[in-house]
Amino acid sequence: MHTTILTWTELPGQFFGMFTQPGGHVFPTLMTGWALCTARRTTTGMLPFTVL
Repeated sequence: MHTTILTWTELPGQFFGMFTQPGGHVFPTLMTGWALCTARRTTTGMLPFTVL
């Protein structure tokens, strides 16, 4: 099955079924921080690039 992702916000939505409700909100935030991070990609390095 092939899926076409049209926007960045739809990409994390493909994984929502794998997480509990709180994790489903944290995952896209950290994923966005990971993509925008210019430093070392650790959790604390990604947090300044996320909107919590």
